[in-house]
Amino acid sequence: MDVHNFEKWFDNILNKVESRLVIVLDNAPYHSRLAVRVPNMSWRKADIQAWLLENNISYDENEIEAELLTKFRKQDYNKKVIDEMAARKI
Repeated sequence: MDVHNFEKWFDNILNKVESRLVIVLDNAPYHSRLAVRVPNMSWRKADIQAWLLENNISYDENEIEAELLTKFRKQDYNKKVIDEMAARKI
């Protein structure tokens, strides 16, 4: 199984079940794909700046990577694709 097959299967399941349901999943990597890739220290400075622009976060052109990464809270972007899929079906 890969992430695309799992998400297709999960969407199919969501279309067939009632709205009040608990779905329990293990920690397989394809169960927890993040909806938004969040920058980290391995990203190039230009890529971090582009991500900040896409997310309407201001920064100074002279800031180094470590300073750019303090401009946002990672947990604000820690949403999983399947959680968003399930929320749309409610």
